[in-house]
Amino acid sequence: MTLQKLQSSSSEQNFNEVAFGIYYANRSLGENLETTYPTLNLVPLKVSVQHDLTILQIARKVQEDLHLISSHSTAGLWEIKDWTGVEINCFVNFLHLDDESTETLKHGDIALEPVSDAREIESLKQTFGSNDASTKCSTRWLSNNAVRDAFPDALDIEASINAGGMDIGVFGASTMASETSANEIIGLLSGLLKEL
Repeated sequence: MTLQKLQSSSSEQNFNEVAFGIYYANRSLGENLETTYPTLNLVPLKVSVQHDLTILQIARKVQEDLHLISSHSTAGLWEIKDWTGVEINCFVNFLHLDDESTETLKHGDIALEPVSDAREIESLKQTFGSNDASTKCSTRWLSNNAVRDAFPDALDIEASINAGGMDIGVFGASTMASETSANEIIGLLSGLLKEL
């Protein structure tokens, strides 16, 4: 969608490049990374959109570039932000599930509790007066955290082939996509894929 939009506007504007964060699965983490850093198997990919090329020609060039960068292992979102100046706020994952697989996906017992504000941590610490090392998380530490601003609310679009059809899911905060806009994204993606 991004490439198609940029291609149609490249003759009107001087903007003809876009950076994507490509997620590579099933790779081991680097040995020298701090274990406390949140990491993803992401590498940046810059795509040049030329007005005289079709979307399929651009996609072919992107595929060639993906083969060239596949030997690189991982990069943190904060590194991509440092290298490219781009904050990644949308992930698109095309999942390949084994055609022969009859395996059922299992759900784990995981619960996330968002912390809305660093002051909330400080007030809890003062309220309970704990000296435990796990509660020694100061606002100053959070403000100096190198990766703090590299993780904006993101939109996650996932697609997989399943029983001859395509399942598409749109996930993210309501500030990124309402139910209506999520349905519009799914409709747009479906339309683009049918045109191929």
